Amino acid sequence: MWSSKSLGSSFQHAFFRWLVRLRLIPAARLLLYPVSFYYALRPDVRKRYRPYLRHRFGTASPARELRRTAVAYKHFADVLLDRMIVGCGGSVTVRQNEHTLSALRAALSEGHGCLLVSAHFGSWQLGLLGLETLGRPMALLQFVDKEDVDKHYFQVDGQRHDVRVINSRDGMAAVIAVCDTLRNNGIVCMMGDRMTPQDKEYVTVEFLGDAVRLPAAPYILASLTGAPIVHTFSVRENGAILGLPGTLTKVPNDVRRDRDALCALAQDFMAQVERLTEQYPFHFFNFYDMWEHDDGQD
Repeated sequence: MWSSKSLGSSFQHAFFRWLVRLRLIPAARLLLYPVSFYYALRPDVRKRYRPYLRHRFGTASPARELRRTAVAYKHFADVLLDRMIVGCGGSVTVRQNEHTLSALRAALSEGHGCLLVSAHFGSWQLGLLGLETLGRPMALLQFVDKEDVDKHYFQVDGQRHDVRVINSRDGMAAVIAVCDTLRNNGIVCMMGDRMTPQDKEYVTVEFLGDAVRLPAAPYILASLTGAPIVHTFSVRENGAILGLPGTLTKVPNDVRRDRDALCALAQDFMAQVERLTEQYPFHFFNFYDMWEHDDGQD
């Protein structure tokens, strides 16, 4: 069962934040290697990532699984450290993709706002960097667990940002906040690759040869509000964050009644994620069994 509870403790986050504030970033990077290996050694941690690895690579020996888990957690740790560096007033190299920016400008030109739908892939933690130059209000719709100690860069860097977090736990209040942002021709960012406890409607699509359930909310919201969807991703490569080409998607009116169209939209999104896992296999960070379906919950 997925939870947004942070894997690391508050002390661990504070320790790395202390290193960053002292500008001991190279030391922090080096420490990520033993920390990642330590987590990979834990059976409960390997269990979280095993379903993805087996769907992506097939069954492997314990040693190879351990190595792959450690590599993935090192990439994940780098993403978290990048976010911490920016939050502490530092900087990381970010190269936004011009194709993606053009797609966002085209979507906003229609005046209905835009839904930016991404996945837990690559450097999504800093995906908003560079988008603030568009000059539009932004909101991040996410499920925030009470035990989640992670903070976004715009929540801790002491600067003013026209970005806010909308907690999906707030139910109807969250829906109203999303609609307000879109009515102001703003950008609402959300994840399309993970069901949360608040998601009541889902679609079933294929991912890495098996069925997974994705939230239907992005496509239903787009259909109800007229906001186009832009699917965009970024990846951390050679110490820099690189934006990948985004795609603009128009959602038909009343798509909720057309199950085939709804599934086709979600399948196209997940096909993009699958192509990315072929190129960057250790940059997909859904650390739970997304192929396991608990029918008793639905």
